[in-house]
Amino acid sequence: VHIGVSVEDDVYRERRVEALRRIPTVVPWVSQEPQLARVTYADSELDFLKWIVVGGEAHAGARHFDLDWLRHTIEQCDGRLPLFVKQLGAKPGWTTNAGHGWVSLAGHYGTKGQNVDDWPEWARIREMPDV
Repeated sequence: VHIGVSVEDDVYRERRVEALRRIPTVVPWVSQEPQLARVTYADSELDFLKWIVVGGEAHAGARHFDLDWLRHTIEQCDGRLPLFVKQLGAKPGWTTNAGHGWVSLAGHYGTKGQNVDDWPEWARIREMPDV
């Protein structure tokens, strides 16, 4: 059985991954969707989890999805566990170095960021867990 939890940011990551540990499951996984902030996993969480799915919001009124958050998750998962990038959402982009502005890439990756062929090559990760 695959049982997972939604994680929007580190506050929910900590609470929900801990709750997931108490549920017997073959494939414990996390859906970082909608991802609303950078998420940093503890090594023990990465050792426990079997899969992470990431995505930005795609509906009207969607909030920003910072591609630096995605890069951070890719770096954490690389070689440790499979990662599936579901969509970049309706408002992908990144915060400027000074942290005071937003560089929007909305529309560059399709209307809802769902067309994988339009994404940057580094983001085209669609891995599945081994079961």
